[in-house]
Amino acid sequence: MTNLTDRVQIDSLAMYPWLTTPEADRNSIIKRLHELAKLGPDEWHEPEVRPIRHLPGVYLLEAQDDFRVVFRREDDGKLTIRDIMIQALIDLFTSKPVEAAS
Repeated sequence: MTNLTDRVQIDSLAMYPWLTTPEADRNSIIKRLHELAKLGPDEWHEPEVRPIRHLPGVYLLEAQDDFRVVFRREDDGKLTIRDIMIQALIDLFTSKPVEAAS
């Protein structure tokens, strides 16, 4: 775990996507998560922040430039970044496959 602020940390498994995200976007993500960490999950608003079904305490943040941040709220109130991806990747895995012409 690496602390980004006193309220936001990043899981070591998310370090590669974090380092490959442009710096301006990283700064924006840190700022937004730091603000969210000051609030309780009941004060977060959809669609910007949504709980991920079947994963208690895990949420998806819709950040700028189509970045999506998966994070967990820890017992101490800190937010831990678990993964970062772009919306196009999510769309790729959730869209219906195109059938080949015969």
